[in-house]
Amino acid sequence: GTLILDTEAGSTRTAFVTGSVGTAEQGVIDETFRNVDNTITGTGKIGTGFVLENTSGGLIEARDGDNLRITTGRMDNDGIMRALSGGNLTFDSEQFAFFGGLFGFLLPTFIDNQDGTIVADGGQVNFTNSTVSGGLLQATNGGFFTMFSSGNGFARLDGGTAPITIQAVSYTHLRAHET
Repeated sequence: GTLILDTEAGSTRTAFVTGSVGTAEQGVIDETFRNVDNTITGTGKIGTGFVLENTSGGLIEARDGDNLRITTGRMDNDGIMRALSGGNLTFDSEQFAFFGGLFGFLLPTFIDNQDGTIVADGGQVNFTNSTVSGGLLQATNGGFFTMFSSGNGFARLDGGTAPITIQAVSYTHLRAHET
């Protein structure tokens, strides 16, 4: 099924995340959460078990002091996702694949950003066990991107199917860590 967050033409709404949104059976991604033309902001977690679609009119942001974590496993971003001054926006994976009930491994979060923009505007954007494909990564006002790999996961920028543009408007860091 599909859950759509939409507003009437000419109106705008803001959805605030204050806890967790979305749960499903681990390893199963069969639902879609679509943000059509709204702002989603706050502290908490969006994720596990569905595809998150942020359309061209959508905005997902972590503002000053917010820690917003997206763990959906798959994401299509045609809009804007950003961390504003002091905010932390983290893309992470909580999807596991299990074999015969004996062992499992962490599946990466795949972010199709081909027509979208991810911005660190004085804030921090973290890619943990995530693959970003295409689009614009923009850092401004001291904002920065961090890439983490942990366990059997990995973090990477993939420009194979769509080019990735990295634009640094001011002093910026792109940090890579493996734990």
